[in-house]
Amino acid sequence: MKNICILYHGQLRTFKKAVIFHKKNLFVQNKDYKYHVIFSTWVNECVIDFQTEYKNSYIKQEACPERSELCWDDRFKPHNSNPQLNGDIFPFYCQMKLWKNALDALNEYETSHNINFDLIIRLRPDTYFTSFHDFSNEYKFYFDNIKLNNVYVPEERRFDVYKTGSVPDQICFGNKDVITKILLSINIVTDVQQEPFVIHPETSLHNIMKYYDMNIIYLKFEINNDWWTI
Repeated sequence: MKNICILYHGQLRTFKKAVIFHKKNLFVQNKDYKYHVIFSTWVNECVIDFQTEYKNSYIKQEACPERSELCWDDRFKPHNSNPQLNGDIFPFYCQMKLWKNALDALNEYETSHNINFDLIIRLRPDTYFTSFHDFSNEYKFYFDNIKLNNVYVPEERRFDVYKTGSVPDQICFGNKDVITKILLSINIVTDVQQEPFVIHPETSLHNIMKYYDMNIIYLKFEINNDWWTI
């Protein structure tokens, strides 16, 4: 039996629309796979819709960060391809903090259920797929050809603004070691930027993966979202 974790993190917002795609695309009908759903979010987030969709899910809610926690150099700013940030780096910091919180939830679940996940799908709740995609071949390939440093990401939308490599930051999947490193991105994200003191999420995540010498596998599907969320 393979234990697969769907690890959600972020705010729900358009989740009610997106979850239709998640259930169609991510849950492969295979008697050898057992799915576990975990959700990490803030304490002020209403999780009723999530609980309705995933009645047996594990939900961990943390206090929202205070701006005083932001210890990065005050020269850091977001790349201007993200106008919704209005030049404020704090929302990106919150996103990285929530990734770390998601790892805490993941570890708690494994400990309390005495299991180890074979595959973890890290997913933002507002992410939806522009077309339905059958993941069964990718899952089979992954389980039949496990390589410790493989990470699987969508082919699009990458937003490769520097033309040096990027990955969509809404979803990826891999083994526990790979996903743990990604969820701890807050520890190194300011050290791997394409240009000094400028953070661009898709490029930053690519650089983090390359920093750990991960083998990035681009799968031929496209994702989208209605809102920039953390």
